[in-house]
Amino acid sequence: MKSMNRLLKTLPKCQSARYVAEAKDIYSHLLQSHNYRDIGGRKLTIDPSLIRFKLGDYRLIFVFKNGTFQPVAFIARKNLESHLKRR
Repeated sequence: MKSMNRLLKTLPKCQSARYVAEAKDIYSHLLQSHNYRDIGGRKLTIDPSLIRFKLGDYRLIFVFKNGTFQPVAFIARKNLESHLKRR
């Protein structure tokens, strides 16, 4: 699995300052066992183990396995559908 810092490095420089703090905040809430729905997460219908969070024009995707959340992808909204079809 990719680490959160590695995923956030894929952001364009102009967007990184805007979303890095919010993405890290979401991840820290998940690590503290907060309900993903309470912080804006939604299960994806294509794969119920995938949880999506909206961050502006980007989507932060986690996989829920063995009781833990692992970051999978941080992608632009327009690329979400093609990313999920490749899985």
